[in-house]
Amino acid sequence: MKTSRLLGIDLSYVISLMATIAMSLFFVVGDRGNYLSHEHYFPFLDIFPAWFIFMNGLTTTLSLRDRRISSRKLFSFTSKKGSMLFLIGLVFCPVWAVNIFVCCGIFYMLAPQIVKYSTSILGVFAILLGLMSIALINLGVPTFVHFSTIELSGSGPKEFIGFFLFNGYFSVLPWAVFFIVGLMVGRSHLQMKSLIGPSNMISFILIAAGVFLEKMTSGYYVNREITGIEGNIFLLQNKFFLPGFVVFACGVCILLTNLCIYVMKDLENRKSISLLNAISGSKYSIYVIHLLIGLFTTAIFTSESFKNRYVILVYIVIVCYACIWSVMAWKKRINELAPIEWMMKRLSGSVRN
Repeated sequence: MKTSRLLGIDLSYVISLMATIAMSLFFVVGDRGNYLSHEHYFPFLDIFPAWFIFMNGLTTTLSLRDRRISSRKLFSFTSKKGSMLFLIGLVFCPVWAVNIFVCCGIFYMLAPQIVKYSTSILGVFAILLGLMSIALINLGVPTFVHFSTIELSGSGPKEFIGFFLFNGYFSVLPWAVFFIVGLMVGRSHLQMKSLIGPSNMISFILIAAGVFLEKMTSGYYVNREITGIEGNIFLLQNKFFLPGFVVFACGVCILLTNLCIYVMKDLENRKSISLLNAISGSKYSIYVIHLLIGLFTTAIFTSESFKNRYVILVYIVIVCYACIWSVMAWKKRINELAPIEWMMKRLSGSVRN
């Protein structure tokens, strides 16, 4: 049986994955895309994709610590895995605003180059990337929500920087910060014997610092936009600006991961363990299936069909169930690996060969 640490990682992946899918469908199918930006974030929704990227970084560190396999093979597999995710992301770039594969692919491709550095240097990288995000946005670099081509005539350095670093809601900046923080946290023991410990204390400090930064920076922005979300829904209407959100989300990601590890320390139900393993191990396939269902939905229905938030909620539940059911059916009847994970193994080669 897996340790509570690994079961907690599975649970973290499952929760962050399904919530990221829900957030994606809410904004795109629910026609909220016009309100996405890189200056503002919805903490309640954007925490989960940040957590998913954080978990990508954390599990990358864990996999690269496997002493049974040579570092060269591990680095090669991670880079090829990133290349494949990046290519899948490019396929969906023109048609889906919240496409997480592009940035995850880039992070995996770069991971073998940056994971060699010490934790202190990685921390400096994370801080610099966060500051760079804030500086570039305040310097007027364009931040595109949808991936789009650049009109080469008349384009300057700012347009090119915006295209490569900010193009798409989940862009290289500032989401790289969460991946690097995940790399750093993956180097710790990740054992939660109690809810009071140094790791959770750090997470509380980051959360408090994020709230403080939000209070400080909100005074500098006078163009706080309306959310466009109908009804008075607690938390969904609250926005954070970039500085506060990055720090706040890092703290929440660490805290949520620790809580999942703590919750799973006494789990003995083998069926629950098996289901968690299956969903966690099929995360990229499940995300691709949700994109395909979402594209089909937007092609068949108009945005008016989803104006009611309860209709969106029911739709999200149905899509999440359909994604999991589809992958489980594939694994039962066709292959023990989900389709995208199977392609990764076939094209990049198993690290255990």
